[in-house]
Amino acid sequence: MATAPKPTAPARVYDVIVVGSGGAGLVAACAAADRGASVAVLERAPLIGGTTAISGGHLWIPCHPHLGALGLTDTREDALHYLDRITLGSTAGPVIEAFVDNGPRLVTYLERDLGIPLFAVRRPDYHPDFPGAAEART
Repeated sequence: MATAPKPTAPARVYDVIVVGSGGAGLVAACAAADRGASVAVLERAPLIGGTTAISGGHLWIPCHPHLGALGLTDTREDALHYLDRITLGSTAGPVIEAFVDNGPRLVTYLERDLGIPLFAVRRPDYHPDFPGAAEART
């Protein structure tokens, strides 16, 4: 006796599909949703957070707006020098520049638009002896 085929659920269609629920993926999902896109976040682990959760949820953002609260400053030039050295030239200059130039905007977006409070942590860069290294970029 033949059995009837199992019914399948209708396919779901999304404007944006984010693979991974780490910090970058979740921010991308929020940004897309804020702009009216339907979004799905796919994660294979049983918990969300990815390596961002493993790292304690820290972000490394040069020239961010909270440096002043610690009496510190940062410069675009220092950040670019440090990232050029830390990446051993394996990342294109325009990519590094985009990261440095847009990092402070990300901090503002997370706080103002998503309501995620952030603060600076006074710790040195991983390689404080490299050119352009600074404090409290975390």
